Amino acid sequence: MMIVLAQQIKGDGKLASHMHDHDNGTYSVRIRIPWAGTTVIRVKNAAKIENTCLRLRTMDTYGTSVFSMKNVWGIGGKFLYKNETDFTVCLPSEMMVNHTRVCNYTSINDGLPWFCAHPRPKELSCEHIQSFNAGSFDGVVKANNPLKVYVPSVEHINAVANIEAPANTHDLYIEKPLCKQMQKGLTWENITNNINGFWMNNTWSLLNCKSYIEHQNNTYRSCLKGKYMYFFGDSTARQYAEFFVNVVLETRPGINLRRFGENNTYHWRKTFSSFDINVTYLKHAMPFTNPVVPFRGITSVYSELQILSKSSITGDKLIFVFAFHAHFQSFPISVFRDRTRRLVSSIKEFLTLKPKALFFVKGPNYCFDDTHWFDNTLTLVYIEILQQEFESLHDRVVYLDTWSLNVIHETRNIHPGPVTLQNQIRHFMAYVC
Repeated sequence: MMIVLAQQIKGDGKLASHMHDHDNGTYSVRIRIPWAGTTVIRVKNAAKIENTCLRLRTMDTYGTSVFSMKNVWGIGGKFLYKNETDFTVCLPSEMMVNHTRVCNYTSINDGLPWFCAHPRPKELSCEHIQSFNAGSFDGVVKANNPLKVYVPSVEHINAVANIEAPANTHDLYIEKPLCKQMQKGLTWENITNNINGFWMNNTWSLLNCKSYIEHQNNTYRSCLKGKYMYFFGDSTARQYAEFFVNVVLETRPGINLRRFGENNTYHWRKTFSSFDINVTYLKHAMPFTNPVVPFRGITSVYSELQILSKSSITGDKLIFVFAFHAHFQSFPISVFRDRTRRLVSSIKEFLTLKPKALFFVKGPNYCFDDTHWFDNTLTLVYIEILQQEFESLHDRVVYLDTWSLNVIHETRNIHPGPVTLQNQIRHFMAYVC
């Protein structure tokens, strides 16, 4: 995956584009630069095909790609009974390397497939599960000695070029619809292998729509008055929720939503309300990677939507944001497709009862964190799956492209930094306000 990056010398302008591979050892790209003057051009290899292939082969062999990482770790089950304890691999399938018996925890995962290898000590059984923890799988590694991905997985090409960008004569600034007024289906166009925007004057500008909304608390409070906002999914959805809880609602002291519920339950069912705005964050069901995850009270996004569809809250007051990505990418692609397909079905059912509800799907982020299992080529596959599975809802659901902005800012971590996040929030709110 070759990406060209253009950066303004006298200014903060940044632009990026995926390069075209001619399959003969050469690549080319055409970019339109929205500023004049000296510009630095760099090229980044954002994903190596050898790594992607190795991760896919490792998924086929072990049920998860974590065994291709230099330091192998992932989700496991912690078992405890009296003085006996064990920690075993957990997967969304029954295939367990080096284990002949498995524990089926699908019933406590709200009916979604979830299994752990049976504990080895004879005193322990499946009922002695204590939690689902992030931990090391040293035993499996030593027994199988799997191949490892090449690191760094993302790196710049050494060559750098300086060009003189001519005065702006192109159509980056042509008349575009307001984001709030554009057809939802347009947000799903060209989302694979495309960078939809540029950075200039400390602002992220989209190529397909425009927004005049200011990233200010009073603006958001006025727009969201009377609304119920639900953020469902992984920690990138939690980042959005924490912004609205801590910044817009001014919750004090500041709240970290990365907590679980009372009495060691999966969800912290807390709705934050202020300025006549209500914000709730709920995790998706397992797999969910965390140092310690309680198994009691796990519910899925699908069950939560079904409950809310029968609530007294009218559809015009409801805003939903979904983010599925980080916790799934180490597992076979079919797992993500299945969860996405279930989400589409749930949203369809919801919209038959509350057709005025606003739905957003936040796309996966670009990043290059080699301590995890993320692969940018697989991330684009996930984006393509979202586009395919949501095809029947393109005119009812807004796609939030976060890939483009994070490519331009060369985000290292799965969690974008403050400036990037602020512009992602502004992008999201441009479709609401």
